[in-house]
Amino acid sequence: MGCSGTANETLEAVWLDIPYPLRLFHHAIIKVAVGLYHATHHNRHGARVKLSEGLRLLKIFRPVFMGVHTDALCRDVSEWLARLEQDGHVDWGSWTPSPFPALTGPSSPSPWAFPLCLWASTCAT
Repeated sequence: MGCSGTANETLEAVWLDIPYPLRLFHHAIIKVAVGLYHATHHNRHGARVKLSEGLRLLKIFRPVFMGVHTDALCRDVSEWLARLEQDGHVDWGSWTPSPFPALTGPSSPSPWAFPLCLWASTCAT
């Protein structure tokens, strides 16, 4: 995956001990974060694979799950995927996708409310 491990290992340790279906939700969030990591490091294939996998799992939990607006998150991830799936070479220098998807809730901040780029940015190249 390319991550040094600290954030990834911590999240996986939490995810592995959680029962289903919550485990799938955690897995989806991790896959989206890893996909964003790959996108920020210009790994188009890795980003497409992980974002697609994360989106597929997130759709199970629409429209809101555990205080997270999963519909909005699915929309944001889909926008990133659409840009990555366009034919031709990605000009990373001028590439300006939508802002990083964030986990948001309906009213007060949910325990999940943070931009996914925070996790993605903790991975070292």
